[in-house]
Amino acid sequence: MKNLNKLVAVIAVFILAVSAFINTNVNSYAETEKSEKTIEVSGKYIMSVKPDIAEISLGVKTEAKDAKVAQSENAKKMSKVIASIKKLGIKEEDIKTSNYSIYPRYEWRDIKLLTKEEERRVLIGYEVSNTVRITVRDLTKVSNVIDDSVKAGANFSNNINFKLADNTKYYNEALKEALKKAKVKAETLAGVYQIKLGAPKKIVETGYNEPGIFRYSNALMSKSVVMEDAVATPIESGEITVEAEVNVVYEY
Repeated sequence: MKNLNKLVAVIAVFILAVSAFINTNVNSYAETEKSEKTIEVSGKYIMSVKPDIAEISLGVKTEAKDAKVAQSENAKKMSKVIASIKKLGIKEEDIKTSNYSIYPRYEWRDIKLLTKEEERRVLIGYEVSNTVRITVRDLTKVSNVIDDSVKAGANFSNNINFKLADNTKYYNEALKEALKKAKVKAETLAGVYQIKLGAPKKIVETGYNEPGIFRYSNALMSKSVVMEDAVATPIESGEITVEAEVNVVYEY
């Protein structure tokens, strides 16, 4: 009799456990079904704006058999370049050294030995390179900065980047328009089934671009061309693309 009572108790506990398990899963399923009643949309907006600043990277390269000579010559030329830039009204804080290097230069030459001729790498001198990054806040001066720098001794340019001084202003505007587009999409979808939309359950910023740095072509600058032709270097800033994208979830 005692064994029978124990068996009945075990069965009762088992039934309660199974029942609790079923109820839990049914409730979970119901909650899942409820949470799946959502409308998810995306919105994207792209706008083009004119840049208002430019960053010019240019510099001076000098070569000499002696490193000190190459370094001294480079310093003299770069001082003239910087002075010419300042004369255009560019502030000192907008002229920054971005790279300075001294490299040995080698050539492969045939060396005559006692018994044979052998090709060896021979040190022929040194190259000194000094690069500055110039921020130009008046785009009408970009051509003058390049031309005057070349006349003063600059002999290479890496690139020109056209940027926005305050990209946040334009990006926030694009973000608002992206949200408007997402809302229109959601309202269109909801209208088909007469669904009433409330405030978004979730908004995620899914796309962002560093409002466009436009990279101008790399160029080697020829002092003779600028001096002889006496024509300003044509530079076009173009337009910058500002892009924003969002993902919005509405629950009903």
